[in-house]
Amino acid sequence: PELIKVCHNDVKIVDLTVNEAVMLNGIPATDFTFEYFSSISDLNDNVNAITNPQAFFVDRSYKIYVKIKNLISGCEEVMSFDIEYIIVDEPMLIEDVVVCTSYQLPELPDGQKYFTGPGATGENLKENSYIAIGKHEIYIYSQKDKCFEETTFNVEVLNCSIPKGISPNGDGLNDNFDLSFFNILKLQIFNRHGKEVYSHGPGYTNQWIGQSNSGGMLPSATYFYTVITPFETLTGWVQLVQEQN
Repeated sequence: PELIKVCHNDVKIVDLTVNEAVMLNGIPATDFTFEYFSSISDLNDNVNAITNPQAFFVDRSYKIYVKIKNLISGCEEVMSFDIEYIIVDEPMLIEDVVVCTSYQLPELPDGQKYFTGPGATGENLKENSYIAIGKHEIYIYSQKDKCFEETTFNVEVLNCSIPKGISPNGDGLNDNFDLSFFNILKLQIFNRHGKEVYSHGPGYTNQWIGQSNSGGMLPSATYFYTVITPFETLTGWVQLVQEQN
């Protein structure tokens, strides 16, 4: 008899009788009867025979024992085969992402891969590769033997621009240096002499409204920035316009 493989996330109803032709090896089936048991003790005691071997429910790995009786001679023989219940590792879950400029695919657990289509179709994207500007649906595919599972997430990469000026006067327009979609690792603001006047580490979104590292408000002027993201380092200038009293 041949090994039967069952995926834990697939149809779990198995026809045990598919092995009968293999066991008979060309001998007429009408000369034999088959009884199926899930333990050798049940077979020896002739109890708890599987009542519907054409639709056996599988929820774990089994060794199936088969009592084969020759109707002509009355002789019996016992054979067995395994049902392998294959559990696939859950694919890594990644939340939908909206980001500026580009997106770098995170590393995956061993045995998992990125694809642009379902069922391991489309392009096989490499870990740590960059996703270009646009909207993308990406699949994470996990496989073991013949079984697989997959998850999907969406990446939207925006063609963002960094603000050229802020005027923190509370009117709701350009009140802060908004870099919400850049996934900032570090922001530094410098004055025209190259002195750092403000900095912020990971988690920066729009916290700079013209204040210095000490908390006081900086004067109106042109300032220079260094923005570090997981993908690149950006530099440029921003005009700070403070409301005149």
